[in-house]
Amino acid sequence: MNLEVKDIPKLLLPSLKKIGRFFPFMFALIILGLYGFLILHVNQLMQVEVDDEDVEEIIRETAGLEIDRQAIEAIERLEDENIEVEAIFQEARDNPFAEAEAESDE
Repeated sequence: MNLEVKDIPKLLLPSLKKIGRFFPFMFALIILGLYGFLILHVNQLMQVEVDDEDVEEIIRETAGLEIDRQAIEAIERLEDENIEVEAIFQEARDNPFAEAEAESDE
C-alpha cells in the first residue's frame, strides 16, 4: 500500500466525523473529571492537621511589631494642632467638586 501525505486527510475524515458526534459528551466528562480531581485534592488538604508546636514556633520566629512611643506622641500632637486642616478635609469630603467649581467660575 502506497500512502502519501495528501491522502491522510481523506483517511482521517470519516473517523473524525464519528468522533465529532461524541465531542460534547467527552468535553463534559473531561470537565467533570477536573472538578472531581479538584474536590478530592481540596478535601485532602483540608484534612491535614497542624501541630500546635509548629504554630508556636512560627509565632516565635516572627518579629514583634514595635511602635515608637515618641512617634505616636508626635502624631497625636499633630492631630490636636491641625483642627483647621481637619475641617478642610471634611468640607472636601462633603463636596469634592467645590474647588473645581470655584476655579471654573474665575
